[in-house]
Amino acid sequence: MHIMKSLSETFCSIVQWIHAQVRIIRGKEGAQFNDRLIAAVTLVSIVMVVVFAMKLIQSYSRVSIILATAGEGGEYHWFGENLKNVINNNQRRIRIKTRPTLGSCENMQLLEDREVELAIIQHDTPAKQSVQAVASLFPEMLHLIADKNIKSIPELKGKRIAVIPNLLGEKGDPNDPNSFLQRFIETYGLKSTVSFMKQQSILAASTAFLNNEVDAIILFIAVGNDTVRDLLLQNDRPANLIPINVHAIENWHPFVEEGIIYAGAYQGDNPIPSQNVPSASVQALLLTHKAVKESSINAITQILYEHRNKLVAKNPHAATIKLPSSGQNLGIPLHVGAKSYYRREEPGFLVRYADSMALFLSITVLFASGIWHIRIRLQQRQKKRADKYNLEILNLIEQSRGVQNPDELQQVRQKLFDIFRRVLVDLDSDRISTESYQLFIFPLEVALGAIRHQELVLLNSSP
Repeated sequence: MHIMKSLSETFCSIVQWIHAQVRIIRGKEGAQFNDRLIAAVTLVSIVMVVVFAMKLIQSYSRVSIILATAGEGGEYHWFGENLKNVINNNQRRIRIKTRPTLGSCENMQLLEDREVELAIIQHDTPAKQSVQAVASLFPEMLHLIADKNIKSIPELKGKRIAVIPNLLGEKGDPNDPNSFLQRFIETYGLKSTVSFMKQQSILAASTAFLNNEVDAIILFIAVGNDTVRDLLLQNDRPANLIPINVHAIENWHPFVEEGIIYAGAYQGDNPIPSQNVPSASVQALLLTHKAVKESSINAITQILYEHRNKLVAKNPHAATIKLPSSGQNLGIPLHVGAKSYYRREEPGFLVRYADSMALFLSITVLFASGIWHIRIRLQQRQKKRADKYNLEILNLIEQSRGVQNPDELQQVRQKLFDIFRRVLVDLDSDRISTESYQLFIFPLEVALGAIRHQELVLLNSSP
């Protein structure tokens, strides 16, 4: 209670002091200019100190970020766990927590709903407008695992196939005419002959295969997955990988690329597979929401690339992480934080446009020099013209002193008015400057005074 009272009194004192300084600045206290200036500088300094202090506190405050992965046993789960550990161990400000999910579709929706800040998602998953890319992680191969007696896709007719829909980047509705499953069976002539069994995990599908409940499994997953390896190495029900013609798929699957599951990928001794298996691949992406702070995504991207060796030590697939600048087309806009990291080594604006700026500066200097030269020439011509008029007035002053006849004196006055008229015309036409005109007025008044004086002389001397 005593502490709260002290804080309240301190706050009130600060408010009163600020109010007093504002009154001084506004001149309410009869303060002099120096006092008002000091009060203004003091207030501005205090505001700057508070702003910098808040920035400093913000930079040291921890940010909690949730990374959506996938179910346990999947590559997304293991990669996400390793990424979490590397980020948490190599910087102090960001703390990553992982969230197991059903796969890419759920991850995308979680990002859209702002329930997570990061997610690992298969590239062909329909993207939301608010979702942006951080990095391309690793390729996932289309694995078609079947009974040892099944050697090709046509032999799957009438067979039971287990599908892990969330690992196909879609909701996995077999009745959806645009789903990967329907396109796949139509492409390979399996329509109306396959009984698709929706499984929610690799482990469940593997168990169904070993229990002779299904004859094949289809899924996208990174090469080397432990569950797939165990399935291919077990002896209870021998399985093999069926080759896939990627060119038959890429026409209707925009993000698919040609890939190969190399011989010995799952076992080197007595290699499994025994030879290269053609397949299709899709990239796994690290995505975020566009509202996540730039500094946080920049720090995560930096660790992702600069501490890649630590990721590779725990997960070999991290070796395939590539910069988007290497020619990959992610199809999703980059987050500003990731973009600022990728462009960190690009030359700055001054360096990039140095030649153009030098050329522009040279042209500007030449143009300015030309304008300045023309202006000087114009001023010289105006001065010469004004000097000419002044000399004419001086001549008229000399002439007026020797005039003995009023008529001749009137002629001198008329010549003076003619000169004045020409000066006004030249001033209006910019043939003489305003300064020259002002200098012209003095000899004009002298000339008029001389003429009036001579008139008085002639009047006094006449009988």
